[in-house]
Amino acid sequence: MWRHLLSHRRATWLLALLGMLLILPTLNVGLLADDFFVSELLTGQAHYAHPGAFFGLFTFADGQSAHVQLLKDIGQTGSCRSGGR
Repeated sequence: MWRHLLSHRRATWLLALLGMLLILPTLNVGLLADDFFVSELLTGQAHYAHPGAFFGLFTFADGQSAHVQLLKDIGQTGSCRSGGR
């Protein structure tokens, strides 16, 4: 059944249209969660650890305790504890 549907000559266009229709409800939502973090990194407004990867997108700490403490202070770590306990 799937092979027959996907081999149809208009299957590519129909799948592209389906993808666009599925995305429509999210277009007016705006930035969510890590989108703000990525936006700050790309515009140079971030005050986080030194980047170690492409744009530093997935480098959240560089291992220096002062930088890790700064991340804790501004609430950018997953830890709810203070003082390393």
